[in-house]
Amino acid sequence: MFSKFRDEHQRIAGYARKLVQAPPADKDLNGSCWTSAYAAMRRASAITQGEERRMVLASSAGSLDVLGSNRQQIVSMADFLTIPAGKIVAFVRPRAPGAPPTLSHVAISMGAGTIAGTNNAIVGGPANWGITDLSAIQFDGGQAQIADIGGRVQAYTVYLIPFVPIKQQSCVIM
Repeated sequence: MFSKFRDEHQRIAGYARKLVQAPPADKDLNGSCWTSAYAAMRRASAITQGEERRMVLASSAGSLDVLGSNRQQIVSMADFLTIPAGKIVAFVRPRAPGAPPTLSHVAISMGAGTIAGTNNAIVGGPANWGITDLSAIQFDGGQAQIADIGGRVQAYTVYLIPFVPIKQQSCVIM
């Protein structure tokens, strides 16, 4: 399906590729997984600084507020493999048995079941900016079964994080 915001997604994925090839020294791009992903979105000129701040605050302490009210859940491997490059992917799970779910990881989709971001060890990838191939994970009951860097398998609910692109924010009403 054609998206009028396809250019923003392509810019985000392209910028993530650059970060993987030449890891940045900038602290904004080397913080938590979500602050780094949102900073990359802003540096790719896909979102404003205000939208970046809103997203960071909505993700603070693992909050699910960043997912919005119309959550788009990825429930199968077929869905996961077709996430377009440049979409923002959230991995959610409880921090302890019986606890409510929290935001555990955020990364940028690179398409075909791969993600780019920082602190990817939680999903079996590198700690610094890198690309992690998740194309072989399994879904069970709508949850992705993903092994962390230590080989422990965790069940994650996977969502796409919505954002307001610059083009949508720059409307002028006269």
